[in-house]
Amino acid sequence: MNPTRWSCPGKVFLLGEYAVLAGLPAWLITLGPRFWLEARPRREGDPEELPLGVAPESPAGRLLLSAIQREPTLSASLPRLEFDDPFAGAGGFGASTAQYALLSSALSSLRKPQKDSSEPLASAFRFYRELYADAPIPPSGADLAAQWIGGVTRFEPQGPTEMTAERETRGGRLWSRLWIFSATQQAGRKAATHVHLQDLGRKKSDPIAMARTRLAPLLARVPDILERQDGVALGALLTDYAETLRSEGLEIPATTEDRQFALEFDGILGVKGTGALQADALVVAIDPERLRMEEFLSAMERRGLRFLGCADLDEAGLRAEKPVESNSSGESQG
Repeated sequence: MNPTRWSCPGKVFLLGEYAVLAGLPAWLITLGPRFWLEARPRREGDPEELPLGVAPESPAGRLLLSAIQREPTLSASLPRLEFDDPFAGAGGFGASTAQYALLSSALSSLRKPQKDSSEPLASAFRFYRELYADAPIPPSGADLAAQWIGGVTRFEPQGPTEMTAERETRGGRLWSRLWIFSATQQAGRKAATHVHLQDLGRKKSDPIAMARTRLAPLLARVPDILERQDGVALGALLTDYAETLRSEGLEIPATTEDRQFALEFDGILGVKGTGALQADALVVAIDPERLRMEEFLSAMERRGLRFLGCADLDEAGLRAEKPVESNSSGESQG
């Protein structure tokens, strides 16, 4: 076989963390750099193993083991698979769901046709949710859907294993005014999502009831804001959402401090963390007419907040890439 690659983008929640656990909608932004899975011809003596960088108990690992159990001959026919994480394991941008999505797509092209004739995303989402059916609070799968679709994605749960997800077509110029900063360079920032959800499930407080009472009214403001392309209102909503999570103990102190720092600059309309405990990154709404951009970017960099780019409606979702060309030594180029 020719070496083959699949890729998908990273993701951050714009709005909707914790709310999706209560069946409410969420909006997610996808962005580069992209995650990759590469399939190469297996050489004689290569061990039959999981893709490089994929743990057996991860969603991707469990997907592959399940596929092999259903189709034992698959193991011997699998190519050598290598996963590339552009964030170098720092976490926060969907590495786990990227592994799962990419492997799901790769297996679909390598396996015999399955009885499940549903759409690839729907099928992948259903199995992903079933993996966590026994968890007190299972992950929503919103990241998986967003990375599969790309762009800015509106996600809404429709039951234990069903959902609707589509590209958000409203908002226009607002998306280029949402800047994303990674906080993973700051020590101790990452909060593992699955561990965090397990912890929530053991607490006496009910995050789902909180979402329905406190987050639902905030999310109800989104459609009108996007229709009007109201950057001031979107910035205020980001801050309101962040403050609500902070008041519920769902934001780490470092994110609170970073938000307050960013809001001191003229031209910053609102700031919100993103990820479990809002620890992974910041989404910053800017007024390009007022913000002194270079000064702001330099100040954020000195604070350990790395600028990744702005929301991009054109960011592609999961896709198969062109085969990788090899030189005479068999090593890929580029």
